[in-house]
This record gives sequence, structure tokens and C-alpha cells, in this order.
Amino acid sequence: EDSLAIYPKEKRTRAEVINRSFFKAAWIMYAGHKSAALLTEMGHAVEAAKVNRYLTAFNDRVLNDPNLKLYDPKIGLWDPGAFARMGSDNLTLLGDLQPRKTNAELIQSIAEEMKGLGYMTIGVKSVYNLLSTVTQGGYADIAAAVLQRQEYPSLLYSIAQTGGTVGEGWNQQHSYAQIEGLASVGRWFYCDLVGIKPSSAKPAFGQFELRPHVPVDVKKFDFTYDSPRGLIESHWNADGERVVWSVTIPPNAVAEVSIPGQAVQGVNEEGVRLVRSEKDRQVFQVDSGNYTFQFIKSLPDR
Repeated sequence: EDSLAIYPKEKRTRAEVINRSFFKAAWIMYAGHKSAALLTEMGHAVEAAKVNRYLTAFNDRVLNDPNLKLYDPKIGLWDPGAFARMGSDNLTLLGDLQPRKTNAELIQSIAEEMKGLGYMTIGVKSVYNLLSTVTQGGYADIAAAVLQRQEYPSLLYSIAQTGGTVGEGWNQQHSYAQIEGLASVGRWFYCDLVGIKPSSAKPAFGQFELRPHVPVDVKKFDFTYDSPRGLIESHWNADGERVVWSVTIPPNAVAEVSIPGQAVQGVNEEGVRLVRSEKDRQVFQVDSGNYTFQFIKSLPDR
């Protein structure tokens, strides 16, 4: 109902009923994939394989269940006529409920709807997952623009109304306040804007990744984390397409630094080694120390 309350009436081409079976199935699949990944990272490959077998069987059952009306096997996508398309499409991706070759198309449809409406048609609890999906899919500019919206419905509107927190839902009648909405944005800062991710290969940030996204409307971003091995810092300033990015890697640590651009300067310093080249990115292994990279941001960010 939270999503429905803010979705434009003229765009509702389906009955105003949430297909709860679909949402339950998608969340089960999402939680299952997260559990399998965690088991694998902890070294429990046998248990992870059992979970994956269950997920495969469950996925087949979901796709062939006639009661889940949102899936259209003729087009291989979740029905674009569904009123909660943004939420259902995102859950489809999180639950891995369709062939992965169509994921890019689905992410594009989510991003286009977010850009067209100017806000998110989902519940507050799903904010991070949606922002991350759009950002990692190459639409960080749209995610950042939606977060800067101040009118209802938006996180900034809730903060202004409550004096510093986010309501339980977008609906203005919701009187409860909770921290999850703010935490969702904070998580997006860490995991997507900064792109910091520790590695289980060397715990306590002995090894970690920095994989930032630089939205066009975010000219400057400063990040400092007091890790068990010392300060990890990431500071970037953007002037149009030109970006200056300074990083600090603490003692007895090594980082995989992913630079989202071309014409990179500063990578010939001692302690910086090229690992691989990706589309629109160059990835380096960086030893302890302070480094400054200058690059031309890859445009568009996708």
C-alpha cells in the first residue's frame, strides 16, 4: 500500500492490489542468494550448494505458477503494466527470477521510470536495494538526483517533517519514525558512492576494494573510516568530466582501486600495479600509502 499511495493514478493499469505471493517469493529468493553467498565466503561450500539447489527448484516453481500474474512468459519480463513496476522489477533482479541476459533491459526500465517520475515508487525498506541496483547498473546520476529531491515523497521531505529521521512509510499519515531509511542512504554512500568492500581473504581490512561512482551532480565527496589497521580515506573533487581522487591505504593493507575513467594520471607511482581493464574502468592493486589519481570520467556512467 505504501508504494500505491505515491504512484500516479493515471499510470495504474492494473487493479489496485499488490501481488503478495510475488513479493514473498522474490524476498525468499533474495535472502536465499545472500545466504548462499555468505556460506561460500565462510568456506561452507556443501551447505551453499544445497541452498542453491533449493533456489533453482523454487525459481522454476515461481516462474510456472499461474497465480503469479506479474510474469509474462511471452515477453520474458515482469509485466510492464503492473502499477508497482519499479518495485517488482527490482525484486525480480534481487531474486534472480529471470534470465540474467535481460537484466540490463530491466535496470534501464527502472532507471527511466525513476528519472521520469523524479522519485521512488517503493517502500522505505527497499530504498538501498533500489539505489544500488540503479547505481551499479550505470545510472548513478539518476540515483543521486532522486536523493536530492525535497518535495513529497522523498527522504529529505521526511527528514524536514520529522526533524531528523525518516517516517515508516512515504504516506504522510504514518506517524512512526525509524532509522532504516537513513541507514539505507548511509549504506549507499559506503557501498556505492565510495564503493568500499572488505575481503575475507585478509580480514580486518587487510585487503579491501574501493570502487566509487561519481554522479554528475555530486562535485565533491569525502570519506574517512578508522579501520582496525588505520585510516582509510577517499576524497574526490569533480570539475565537469575531470576528477581528482585522493586515497589513503593504511599500513599492512592492500587495496583494489577501481578508477571509473580514462586518461588516468598517478598510476605510475611505486606501489600501484595494473590488475585489469574493464569497460569504462581501470583496476589497480595499491599498497599502503597516500595516492592521488586524476582522470576523465567515463560518460555516461553505465
